[in-house]
Amino acid sequence: MKRPLLLIALASLCLAACRTTVTDEDGNLVDDTTRLATRAEEAAAQGPWTARFYDPVLLVADDVFIEGPKGLLAHLAIRQDEGRVLFVQRTIPEGLLQQALVAEGLEGVEIRAQLDGVEIVALKRLRALERPGDVPVRLEANGEVLWRPLQGAEPERRAARIEIVGDDG
Repeated sequence: MKRPLLLIALASLCLAACRTTVTDEDGNLVDDTTRLATRAEEAAAQGPWTARFYDPVLLVADDVFIEGPKGLLAHLAIRQDEGRVLFVQRTIPEGLLQQALVAEGLEGVEIRAQLDGVEIVALKRLRALERPGDVPVRLEANGEVLWRPLQGAEPERRAARIEIVGDDG
């Protein structure tokens, strides 16, 4: 029971303290705010999208599965952590699947991702399936799940499994 609380506290601190700077194609420095705005513009070009995941939320779970229509991957960023997290992208009959798994034998590794305003910390596995057709965006989290809204009136939730569906797109 102590481990998840410690990980939640560390994830919260990282949310407040982390800021990444990278360069764009022209070599100019671009901070997270600019990159997120660019991703939002790209996502808007993909078509209608749910507003369900726009509010800032921290999600911590062992296993996270996200599925949605074309354009899902424009709303999702999965941090690459070579050597610690195995990342696989492949086409399957259901659509385009991205999967991130903690490398075998490692403990204390976090798979970090961002779905619009939702900061995701998966402790074992994260899968994202971009499906063809008009399907709702569905986020399913399993294993000591914490859903902590960072603003607004939505209550914090803890459960073995949480499913959130955004179908207003």
